[in-house]
This record gives sequence, structure tokens and C-alpha cells, in this order.
Amino acid sequence: MIWLLGGIAAAGVTAWAYIEGGEIEERERAERKRQRLEEQTRKREAELYEQQQANFIRQQRALCAQMRQQTCQAIDDVQQQGAEQEAIKEALSQNIEQNLMAIQSLNRQLMLTFTSKRHQLKAQLVLLHARRAADVQALDDVTEQQQAAGQHFYDLVDLLDRIDNAPLDGSIYDIYRELM
Repeated sequence: MIWLLGGIAAAGVTAWAYIEGGEIEERERAERKRQRLEEQTRKREAELYEQQQANFIRQQRALCAQMRQQTCQAIDDVQQQGAEQEAIKEALSQNIEQNLMAIQSLNRQLMLTFTSKRHQLKAQLVLLHARRAADVQALDDVTEQQQAAGQHFYDLVDLLDRIDNAPLDGSIYDIYRELM
């Protein structure tokens, strides 16, 4: 009977060890599963972070390209306006020169004329002086506009340089906000 009790006790100890071993094995399996899930989560987070960074850089590059294109178009527009203003200045300069020659001619005629035509010549002279003064004022205005356009051109070139050299760390968004 003792051997029976010893056998039952041994079987109980074996069963208890088996149950405890199963629990340990179950805990180890659960720990491995938890570690696998944590590793998968870290990998997914790292992939997501890389995707976000790639998207961020892509967005910055797209904004850079858009701003560069718009700035280049603005530079082209300023250059076109400059060419048009230069043509206007040339025409105004020619008008001023022609008016000056006509004024000189009328002054000579006026000196030689002592008739009623003298009154007409004086009226023509006043009209030519007024036209010349208007052309000189217009030339001054165009020159001021050209100087402002020149400064705008250099500002645009500077902006283009800033866009081209903006690091892809979000700096392009700062430049964009400055412009808006």
C-alpha cells in the first residue's frame, strides 16, 4: 500500500510538474508572441515613418518645382515688361528729340516773322512745349517703373536662388508662407 501511495504521490508530483511545465511553456510562448508583435509593430512604425518622410520630401520637391516654375514665369514677365518699357522709353526719347527740333525750328521762324502768323507760331510753340513736357514726364514715369521692375527682378532671382537651395527640412514651407 505504501508503494501504491508512493506511486500516487509520484504520479501527482509528475502531473504537477507536467502542469507547471505546461504553464511555463505557455508563458514562454506568450512572451515570444508578445516580442514578435512588438517587433512587427516597430517594423511597421519604422516603415510608416520612412513613408511619411518620403512623402514629406516629395511634397517639398513638388512645392519647390511649382514655386520655381511660378518664379521663372514672373521673371520672364518682368523681362518682357522691361523690354516693352525700353521700347516706350525709346519712342518717348524720339518724340522729345523731335519736339525739341520742332521747337528750335519754330523759334527760328518766330524770330524771322513779324506778321499775324507770329501769333499762330507762338500757339504752336506753347503746344510743342506742353507735348515735350508731357513726354519728359512720361519718360520719367517709365524710368521709375523700370527701376522698380529691376528691383523686383533681382528680388525674384534671389527668391529663385532660395527655392533652389532650400534644404528638404521644411524650409520651403517657410519661404512659401513668407510669400503668401
